Amino acid sequence: MEKRTARVLASVALIATMAIHFAVVIPLFHLDPSVALAQRAALMKMPYWFRILMVLRAAVVEEIIFRGYLIEKIRQLTGSKVLAVAISVLAFTGAHLHGWGFVQLIPVCATGLILALLYIWKRDLPSNMFAHFLTDAAGFLTQ
Repeated sequence: MEKRTARVLASVALIATMAIHFAVVIPLFHLDPSVALAQRAALMKMPYWFRILMVLRAAVVEEIIFRGYLIEKIRQLTGSKVLAVAISVLAFTGAHLHGWGFVQLIPVCATGLILALLYIWKRDLPSNMFAHFLTDAAGFLTQ
């Protein structure tokens, strides 16, 4: 039950981050979300099966790289959880710069931090993958 609760809480936090970003942060700071919205519109034209695979790939591969490998390796080399989380979040955010534009880096950084903290808390990569999948599914598998 505890793993399920962690997965659900992380998923809710991640989806709330995106909702707050588009409903509050973008209007408050008069940011231009056009790059991210154009990218999403282009992806929504792809076949549904392709979008499912894309979301699944992101959830599995990104969690293995940015949380499972990077956090563990940095903790092993430095003994610092804080440094491991910081580098993981920076790497995750940087990896999303090219495709989504600057404005989208705000929620990407926030979700990277949530996922890194979830991993540090539970050390359960499948929980991270599940939360990541649900978040991306909300954005790319629904209209």
